[in-house]
Amino acid sequence: MATTTSVIDYLEDTASRPKAAISRPPPSLVHAQPKSAEELAKIMTSSREYPSPVRPVGSGSAVTRSNQSASGTLVDMTCLDRVVAVRQNTVTVQAGVRLKDLAELLEQDGLELMGGCSDGNRTVGGAISSMTLGARLPGDGAQFASTVCQITLINGEGRKVEVSDKLPDLLTLMRMSQGLMGIIYTATLRIRPIRPYSISTTKVAIDEFVALIPNLLEANAAVNASLMPFRDKVLVELRYPDEDGVAQKALPRKLRGWASQAMLPAVARSFVKALPAGSLRGSFVDTMVEASHALGNLEESGSNAAEQTGRFKALVLDENAQNCAWFFTARQFPAVIAAYRKMATGHYRSNRFRCDLPTEVWRVNQDQYSLLSPSFDSSGFMLNLKSNNTDGWDDFLLEFADLAAHFKGVPSFNMTKGYKPGYASRVFGERLVRFCTMRERLDPKNRLVNQYFAEHLR
Repeated sequence: MATTTSVIDYLEDTASRPKAAISRPPPSLVHAQPKSAEELAKIMTSSREYPSPVRPVGSGSAVTRSNQSASGTLVDMTCLDRVVAVRQNTVTVQAGVRLKDLAELLEQDGLELMGGCSDGNRTVGGAISSMTLGARLPGDGAQFASTVCQITLINGEGRKVEVSDKLPDLLTLMRMSQGLMGIIYTATLRIRPIRPYSISTTKVAIDEFVALIPNLLEANAAVNASLMPFRDKVLVELRYPDEDGVAQKALPRKLRGWASQAMLPAVARSFVKALPAGSLRGSFVDTMVEASHALGNLEESGSNAAEQTGRFKALVLDENAQNCAWFFTARQFPAVIAAYRKMATGHYRSNRFRCDLPTEVWRVNQDQYSLLSPSFDSSGFMLNLKSNNTDGWDDFLLEFADLAAHFKGVPSFNMTKGYKPGYASRVFGERLVRFCTMRERLDPKNRLVNQYFAEHLR
């Protein structure tokens, strides 16, 4: 385990950093909204009408430039939203179906999606093409993409390619492929009968949480937490499989849903608008989040079905909140938490910026279903920084990227800002080489590679 000395070394070695560059809006792009596989193929083969790079877009949840470009074609996938077939153990859908809509449809038949995704607005294509955050029960894959057993895509030459779990190595390449192997047209996902879980919540000091990390890594539960460095608190939620459980009682669920989704956000928005960004606003938001967490005591059980519909989410103050996620191994994570607490408080003293939303912690199991899975080599934890306060956010992320690199953090192409070109090749190593080799075979003209991936795939 890393020691306190490594934390101090990090803080001393990164005293001065360049400021974040000012982002400018890109020129106008060609926008396409296909409604069939044939239209997708035409987009890929008609380079004059639809210039390169061609990037698919679903909910637009990516926080990086992974689906942006100064020129080229953006392909809006949201019209491809048909559920093709529901079977006993699988569901086949077009790539533009929203997760929450699919979850509601399955729930009517007593079924649920396996795995989890904290953002129900994401499309199926986007969720299986990139990293997702969510509390996964033991036995579920660490990424939503692990539930995919068949993908049909249109590659860079306009050809339809079908890959199933009969070719597991190739399917491993296709999952979390960032839209670089082709544009996903349909996907088949594993589903199951609704599986209840019991919920346990607690509140501990940060040092207590650090001491609990080995136990949390081995717990037979889904683990997520809210880290509040300015209050020296961590709000922890554990979800235990409850095969003999029953569906959650309606009244506590509705009460918590009303309070966290309607009453508390409305109060928070009203006050936050009147408060200046910084300590006062952050302190108020921390109070609101603690109040929301306390409502968890009303909710003793749940299920993926209820979670995936998005009806009973935890407190979210602004739909436009910014976030940035990094993965760390369990061995490094205690030192990461200590370094982050020092960095967050020190950055505020120097720059008067602080995140006004709690930082999320997610336990991430080892997952080799996707070649570019951040937890391919080992289990660990995802640290997801969040803030509604964007004045100074990019500079904060540059500083955190230095911290993350010091502890060999693994970035996500769609959810991590601030890491430098060439860094991905250091942490993904030979797996990224294999990925790029296959990508070049499916897209020899680089139709799907924008500037962002040109920088980070080398």
